[in-house]
Amino acid sequence: LKGPPPIPSKHFVSLTSPGNLTEALAGAASDVVTVVKYQAPWCRTCRAMAPLLDRQANKHQELRYFSLECRRDGKAAGERMHKFFVERGAK
Repeated sequence: LKGPPPIPSKHFVSLTSPGNLTEALAGAASDVVTVVKYQAPWCRTCRAMAPLLDRQANKHQELRYFSLECRRDGKAAGERMHKFFVERGAK
């Protein structure tokens, strides 16, 4: 896909697919907080928030950080996010 480059991060491990996210969460220890950042390289808000989130991640290095890039080619990413939260009982 053409478009802006990925959003760089020093603390968030980039996951290349929702399947990788599922694997990362399945292997997570129950006593460690895992933060998942959904972002899109074409989103100005995502780009603006990235440095702020990295600063917070730097302050709380005991947590695990992942990011998942949403693509612009359809509504599939939004559907996956919705399914992810519904499966976990989020309201």
